[in-house]
Amino acid sequence: AYNYCNKGITLAPKEASNYVYLAQAHKENGEVEKAKKLFEQTAKKFPKSDVANFSYGSFLKEQKNFVDSYAYFKRAVAANPNNVGAW
Repeated sequence: AYNYCNKGITLAPKEASNYVYLAQAHKENGEVEKAKKLFEQTAKKFPKSDVANFSYGSFLKEQKNFVDSYAYFKRAVAANPNNVGAW
């Protein structure tokens, strides 16, 4: 999965979802710290991306960091009010 994600980033570096997929791959392989770092970097790199902010908010919620996750869900809704998952 890492190779495909990295290839996606190389081919479309301005597409937030490519970075999110890589972070998800790290999380699913038990590399939680790498995943957290990449989710956070992606949300900062793409502050107007509902996908980046929602994904980081979801990760933080899974980690029981509800205060910070709420802030990223708010950013996701601001970026795309139709993102019902962030409500």
